[in-house]
Amino acid sequence: MLRIRKKALCGLRTTILMGLCVAGVLVGQTPERSGLQAAEPEKLWVISSRGADTLDHLDCLLYCRKSCRWKPATLQTLLNAQQPGKPLVIWIHGNWITWRNSLRMGQVLADHLAPVAQDPWQMLIWSWPADRCGRPLRDARRNACRADQHAQLLAALLKKLPKQTPVRLVGHSYGARMILAALHQVAISSPQPLPKWRAVLWVPAVEYWAIGPAGRFGLWWEVVEEVLLVTNCRDRVLRGYRCVEKTEALGRVGPGKLPAPAAEKLKHLETAPLVGCKHSWLYLLQIPKVLDTSAQVLLAPAKAPLPMQPDSTH
Repeated sequence: MLRIRKKALCGLRTTILMGLCVAGVLVGQTPERSGLQAAEPEKLWVISSRGADTLDHLDCLLYCRKSCRWKPATLQTLLNAQQPGKPLVIWIHGNWITWRNSLRMGQVLADHLAPVAQDPWQMLIWSWPADRCGRPLRDARRNACRADQHAQLLAALLKKLPKQTPVRLVGHSYGARMILAALHQVAISSPQPLPKWRAVLWVPAVEYWAIGPAGRFGLWWEVVEEVLLVTNCRDRVLRGYRCVEKTEALGRVGPGKLPAPAAEKLKHLETAPLVGCKHSWLYLLQIPKVLDTSAQVLLAPAKAPLPMQPDSTH
């Protein structure tokens, strides 16, 4: 009975906090930190891999601003809507998130990123089966495997996107794990030259050594130009990650030694002094430093290529 009450209180606390975030957006209290006019995403998409085993079985929706409702769409419609140079921000939620909450989370994140955006952009919410059902440890292990499996579908989508589309990935906990797994898969299967995307990883629930040279996601850095890693050494949820994978989590202890090409692309932000032992993405979203740095990585214009240097031998 006590365990049930604790779960109910935890769910109620999360619901209240999400409601406050939504209310803050609705009344216009999201701070415009850059002093620029807010640029809301031109299109807000959602893809669901819940119950899907191939790319053709993915459910796709498009948000209509006039009716404030989602309408059915197709994957081809999503691909055709991409334009050269227009960023596509892909948000991937973490563990114990229902279908309905995944939509709300994506909308809240889009509203918080809008005041920082200067140019037109689009956003895609990726919803995967991470519902809570059963004992916490069993759920954590099962959903860790699900995150790795559904990362293959995410990688398949990334490879279908036009090469001129600046892809920006942001994920929390197991969502960040999915991003790393998908980037590694793309690096393995994509021909040269590889795409250069950006990623924001909020307290990723994956082994700290997984992104190292000998890690199972060791090739992720070949397909990115910039990565923001947000960690929390006091995270109470990731403290129990040892029970899931028998090692420390990347989101708690940070990366180990990385090769120089990867280390040069990685930005590291420790948030323990700001959020304490909390793990929820909502607390991270309320920290200006986390939001601003994440928005810069996700929405800043693409870096221009370096000019060709004259050949000194002639």
